[in-house]
Amino acid sequence: MEGLHNRKTKVSEEDEAEFLDEQEQEELLQVLRDQNNKANLAIQRGLIIIGCITSAFILLQKGTPIIPISQVFATPTETVLKWSTFAALTSIVSIGTSIFALVIKCKMNILGLLDSLCLSDQYTSGVVLASIITGAIAPLMALFHASAWIELVYWTIPLFVLGMYYTALHMMNGVQASLDELEKSKYKYKGA
Repeated sequence: MEGLHNRKTKVSEEDEAEFLDEQEQEELLQVLRDQNNKANLAIQRGLIIIGCITSAFILLQKGTPIIPISQVFATPTETVLKWSTFAALTSIVSIGTSIFALVIKCKMNILGLLDSLCLSDQYTSGVVLASIITGAIAPLMALFHASAWIELVYWTIPLFVLGMYYTALHMMNGVQASLDELEKSKYKYKGA
């Protein structure tokens, strides 16, 4: 018997305090959910602002023959696109549809827009496809006109913005799935 007593470790008060009862688990999960929702909203707003700034940048630069980002990386390069205004328009439409897809996917009811248009999550894939198609027009034009690499990079910015939106949404969904798994585990393991 003495050997059994020696092998059994005593539970200290600190170890017992680490277990949460069901109400404490609920409160902790609710705090985590609230913090996650707050962070997601901040990320979504930031993504929309980035999209608006990018659109404004393209809109303000559409009349100049110089590619704006070429001044940063190399000597200023002139665009070879004959229809650079059309390329700028399709780029802006691509970013706008990307923002619209983000609003639909995140269920951001800006000024009652989602309610008035009766849009649901099922339309997101069509809007994303429209964004990809309109975003690919300008880079394809640059490829067909044998543009400099810097011009090709400039016209792919809307596709980079769309990729950034997709990556952020994927990460937000991953965190939400982790919270859901954590909530499920609390019912499997008492005190977990």
